[in-house]
Amino acid sequence: MTMFRFSLLGPVRAWQGGTEADLGGPQQQVVLAALLLREGTPATVDELIRAVWGEDPPPTAVGTIRTYVSRLRRVLGGAASPIRSLAGGYVLRLPAEAADWTVFRRRVAAAHIARRDGDPRAAYTALVEALDLWQGCPLAGLPGEHVTAHRARLSEARLFALADRISLDLEFGRHAAQTVELALLVAEHPLHERFRELSMLALYGSGRQAEALAGFRDIQRRLRAELGLTPGPGLRALHHRILTADPALLPATPAAPEPVPPVRKPHRAAATDLRFTLLGPLGAVRDGVPLPVGTPQQRALLAALLLRPGAVVAVEELVAVVWGTRAPAGAGAVVRTYVSRLRKTLGAATVTGTSGGYTAAIAPDRIDLGVHRDLVTRAASLRRAGRPAAALPLYGTAGALWRGSEPLGGVPGEFAVAQRGMLRELRFATELDALAAALDAPGHDPAPALARLRSLVARHPMLERPRELLMLALTRSGQPAAALAAFDDGRNLLADRLGVDPGPGLLRIRHTIAAVNRMSTGDRRPAGVLNA
Repeated sequence: MTMFRFSLLGPVRAWQGGTEADLGGPQQQVVLAALLLREGTPATVDELIRAVWGEDPPPTAVGTIRTYVSRLRRVLGGAASPIRSLAGGYVLRLPAEAADWTVFRRRVAAAHIARRDGDPRAAYTALVEALDLWQGCPLAGLPGEHVTAHRARLSEARLFALADRISLDLEFGRHAAQTVELALLVAEHPLHERFRELSMLALYGSGRQAEALAGFRDIQRRLRAELGLTPGPGLRALHHRILTADPALLPATPAAPEPVPPVRKPHRAAATDLRFTLLGPLGAVRDGVPLPVGTPQQRALLAALLLRPGAVVAVEELVAVVWGTRAPAGAGAVVRTYVSRLRKTLGAATVTGTSGGYTAAIAPDRIDLGVHRDLVTRAASLRRAGRPAAALPLYGTAGALWRGSEPLGGVPGEFAVAQRGMLRELRFATELDALAAALDAPGHDPAPALARLRSLVARHPMLERPRELLMLALTRSGQPAAALAAFDDGRNLLADRLGVDPGPGLLRIRHTIAAVNRMSTGDRRPAGVLNA
């Protein structure tokens, strides 16, 4: 008999083979979740009663729990059900690989062991596999204080694993690639010190020392104002190391080149070509014809689904997206109305529902953001493989997807503000990567990149990465003296406004340019390699 598989890292669900079981209403699902979360440890009837009703159960609670368990046994295999009766309670015993929460914890434990044994690549793979198990808000749609407590515990475990994975990304030298994800995480968790540390380190390693230091000042202010606390020792130590330009903050060698991902086959729509835009005004287009996507609040709901295609977004999350902390009475019913309207406009199969939330059943290559991410990932892999010229057309195609300066145009609310900041960060980081590729490409005219970098440095004089690229562009244009003058300008700005020295990226490029300059005047000491 085929084993049942269970999911807690999203809505509570169960499958046997390819068939999903009907687990009944929310309270019955709470009983199943309570048994699954005990991972083979028996639960008494009293414990299950508290899980469902808290401290105020109805007089019929014992009989209702027995009814719920009986129904669950019936849908989970009848006599072969993994739910067994014990004296005073029940137990659900499963193989370790049958429940996603158990698999998640085992993968995270394997990552810790691999890290301890000096194998960061294996640790990274295990963490990616663990995080891929998540399908949205854990225990989505289930009520009660018991569920709320477990939901917080599971969510916290995910955040720890996510921080560990990002930490490894930074160890591999992928600082610029992580600034976008970390900007969103810091916006969602502004008092989370580990995410702030990682964000500061990613910014510093991307030549954005001023922003890294501003991040410390921001959390210092927030902690004092909201909690009456000061930053913890980890944040304080990192702040000091950035101020003193500790060379150990950055990896000694860049990450090893990765294989270039294969070209994704385009998604085939069944009957029509339905596409969505996030990198400009939010919109939907079918066969070239724009579709109405409703009121601003309905657009906010659609944006939340499109930003996580394929994942279950809990109704509670959608309520928070649309109304923030000021949700009206009956907000869940309004969410269902918005989803119903979107289904009528976009097609019933476009937005699917479960007992806990909704999913945008849309391939990423139907959404401009998904296309952008795929192009940028391939371009970055080509650059790491030493093929910057091959990356340039991909960066050009990705840049053309942006329409105007306002992503998520027409979407209101705090959620949109945070996501908009993340998307702007993505755009800025991608443009810098494209400029770096243009400067590294053999035979490529540096003049267009030089003009753009002059503009970026004038607009962001405290950011070091644009200044690094400007120095490189000036040198490639035969102006090493101007490049060294740009370094001096940046050094003076950093000293006057922040009281810090230039970061390692600026210092490295300045040293190499000076060495190249010496060679051009007859000094034949090695000049080093000048790449972006």
